[in-house]
Amino acid sequence: MNLPTNEVFSDRLGDLMRPTLLVLLCSAYISTCAAEGLKEPRRTSFVDAAFKSCFKSQTENPLNKGLGSAGMAQYCLCFANKFADNTSPAEIAELDELTLREPATAMARQATLINSLGDQCRREVFK
Repeated sequence: MNLPTNEVFSDRLGDLMRPTLLVLLCSAYISTCAAEGLKEPRRTSFVDAAFKSCFKSQTENPLNKGLGSAGMAQYCLCFANKFADNTSPAEIAELDELTLREPATAMARQATLINSLGDQCRREVFK
């Protein structure tokens, strides 16, 4: 995969992925509310749900068309794993409940983490 590595591309890619990640994570929370401890086998189901949601939304986004499905898969796997590593079981339970009542508030609470993890994975995958 021959992707540009300049700052303009990196900024554009980050800007394209952030809003989509906020939406996909709410659905990942709802589908994995029992991700107790983020230990096996629950961690695997959390990562799987987050990956599937990420991959679907990222590949459907026309702005990501030139990035290719292999790159999107690597990005989404990186993000799903980092998200599972950085979210406690208590946070998942709290956000799960909040997502059902107030999705926008739930997304806002995780925006900093989501943006940070997305940026990390973008740099790792699209070097």
